[in-house]
Amino acid sequence: TTPYGSSTKYEPKGHFAVDIANKIGTPIKAFAGGTVVRVENNPKGFGRSTLIKDNAGNTWRYSHLSQQNVPVNTRVSRGQNIGLMGNTGSTYSVSGGTGSHLDLRIKDAYNKYINPTSYIN
Repeated sequence: TTPYGSSTKYEPKGHFAVDIANKIGTPIKAFAGGTVVRVENNPKGFGRSTLIKDNAGNTWRYSHLSQQNVPVNTRVSRGQNIGLMGNTGSTYSVSGGTGSHLDLRIKDAYNKYINPTSYIN
């Protein structure tokens, strides 16, 4: 629903993520395997987020989850269910819906954003 690099209500200078909308409770599967390095709950930001570091040193942030299914230090495989889609944190909908979506962000080992679109395709 929001492509990489576009502007949003909360990030007018650039949205360095891809937003994927669906119903609250939709299973979220890991796009890459790795180790869970952080599990967060920030009500004013990304909401419930799970961060996974892959073998190349990239960190994958899955945000706005309604449920997180994997604790810190858990090793996950690509395709493994890691949580459920939600609308926690700062979400909104321009179409009047719930705002439920996955905000997917990737940072490389040098803390630079990577466009996640090629991993989704």
